Amino acid sequence: MYGKKVIGTPEAFAGYEEIVQRVGVVCKTEDDFVCAIAEANIMVITDFDQDLRDIYEKKYSFEAAKVRLMNILDFES
Repeated sequence: MYGKKVIGTPEAFAGYEEIVQRVGVVCKTEDDFVCAIAEANIMVITDFDQDLRDIYEKKYSFEAAKVRLMNILDFES
């Protein structure tokens, strides 16, 4: 939502499985977290990633959810 990369557990990426490589790093162990944090300066090129914000708006925002629900319920938008 905020155009930031994320370091988190597999549960943190629930629903984002198909784009997880673009949005961050999945860590399953303490060592995974230590490595990911140590390499964060390579992963994060800018403070704000517009591509990540665009993905959020297209797939995960309130408006996107509303459109999906309207399609499911067969309403016109």
